[in-house]
Amino acid sequence: MNQSWKCAGYRTLQTLFCLALLGCSGNLNEGGDGTSFLVLISKHSNGTQADENSINSVTSDNGRYIAFQSASTNLVDLTVSGLIQQIYFHDTFLGTTRLVSVNTSGQFPSADSTSPAISGNGRYVAFTSAATDLISPTVTGTGTQIYVRDMWTETTTLVSMKYGGLSHEGGDDTCYGASLSADGLKIAFASKAIDLVDQSIITDGNEGGSFTFDDIFVRNYSTGKMEVVSLSVGGTQGGGTTGDAGGDGLTPPQISANGQFVSFTSKAQDLVSNWNGAGPWETHLFRRDLVNETMILVDKVPNSGSPSQNTPGDDFSSNSSISGDGRYIAFESIAGNLVTGVPELGGGDLDIFLRDCNGDKITHLSQAPDGTDGDNPSSNPSISSDGMIVVFTSSASNLIPGTLDENNLTTPTGDIFLYNRKKKSLTLLTTSIDGQANGASDRATISGDSITVVYESSATNLVQNQGDLNGSSDIFRWGP
Repeated sequence: MNQSWKCAGYRTLQTLFCLALLGCSGNLNEGGDGTSFLVLISKHSNGTQADENSINSVTSDNGRYIAFQSASTNLVDLTVSGLIQQIYFHDTFLGTTRLVSVNTSGQFPSADSTSPAISGNGRYVAFTSAATDLISPTVTGTGTQIYVRDMWTETTTLVSMKYGGLSHEGGDDTCYGASLSADGLKIAFASKAIDLVDQSIITDGNEGGSFTFDDIFVRNYSTGKMEVVSLSVGGTQGGGTTGDAGGDGLTPPQISANGQFVSFTSKAQDLVSNWNGAGPWETHLFRRDLVNETMILVDKVPNSGSPSQNTPGDDFSSNSSISGDGRYIAFESIAGNLVTGVPELGGGDLDIFLRDCNGDKITHLSQAPDGTDGDNPSSNPSISSDGMIVVFTSSASNLIPGTLDENNLTTPTGDIFLYNRKKKSLTLLTTSIDGQANGASDRATISGDSITVVYESSATNLVQNQGDLNGSSDIFRWGP
């Protein structure tokens, strides 16, 4: 059967099924490839809306499967005592919601689970958890650990195993921030643990005894091999904290769909050669090639001296999203010298940039049609697999003149924007039948095929005839 026909057929069936059975009578938007519907995702299989906040949504490549984090007590038919953050899996075709972070007894686990990641086909969901009863025997280790759930076989595996340990022996310090390759066989994450690999590579990382460095790791799910990503030029542990623990405002790693590249944030200055930056208080972005064992500086100032000189932006950069082949990386930064011709940059507000790693070119995305910078911060970018679409959050009122209502102009709240690189155009996604979203929206993720966007929002007017029942954030899906 022709593959393109299968995909088209699936999307047609998905839309019709959605309209007929899932109550998709919400806002009708004009998407990049035709008509798109806005649908509430954070709900029980019977359609009941979540009774508490839902955040951190991610989607499979075709937009069918969505994983998210929620403190709700009514998304599945299990008894929970008190508010506890867990991971859920919603099938938009079948309309079902399942618990991902389920313990060995089929119940809610003993502690919180957060920050889901999903494979391209939706089979695997990785997440962070402090629970010790997700697998048997009971997990040992210190702090949160990384797990992956196979949604087909309904089995859970500990990813952050200590070096040479058993399948239930976790790392000796906090592990967090998982990211999956498209096939789900490679998992990138950050950790302070020193026993995940041979300790000749990772030391205790203490800088004057004041704190422990975080490092980036990749586990090959099929072989069990664990490797360190945040290595210095000399092949040893990088000399600066990496990831987002310890209140440093850093962000977890992102692995490309093909599993070859990992982008991450670090304060280390020895990850690339010919460093020409400021002190270790600034975070910058790096990309590691796992095949060729090379590293590049992502937020590198173009044309800054010799081609081999690595001059980073003049302020913080973080929170990257990487294309399927690792060529394009979208990220947020306060730096004012990554592009020229935008004098408003560098004023302390976050902006969205795109780096083409086949060269040094960096493009500023969070700007008005006249080229001026957004008048409020933009953050949390997500890039499509082909690198042509970037979605992000912004409270700026001038990115699409005339679209923001008076309330948003006087009291800015976050909205979701979609940037089309081919058209060089911005689209506001957080709209409703009666105007713009009346609450903050954040952390959008775009599907690998560039068609579906999922995000969290506290707005109460996004979906028609389905008012807000929990007074908190919910998960929405924008797509066919």
